[in-house]
Amino acid sequence: MMTCETRTTIQLSDIEAIEFECVKCHARAVRPVGVWQFPLAACPECGENWIHYRGTMDVLRSMASQIAKYAEIDVLKNGAPFVVRFEVAQQSQKEKP
Repeated sequence: MMTCETRTTIQLSDIEAIEFECVKCHARAVRPVGVWQFPLAACPECGENWIHYRGTMDVLRSMASQIAKYAEIDVLKNGAPFVVRFEVAQQSQKEKP
């Protein structure tokens, strides 16, 4: 019996931005990796208060900065002798539309 497995991976250089979607109004705010300067205090569309998550935003902003920095490993020809990839979880059959 043969088993087939599908995996989805992304390299650091594939990550271009972080997207935030408001749970209340579903508006989206996109912050480019490596350029994002200030945490989001509120939804840009409906104004839902996000300030209580400032610590989380700061961690995400720092992570985005590090991703941009280390993505250079993927694009430098004389960089590291390896490629870094993150595996993305697959939706179960039940969750698929």
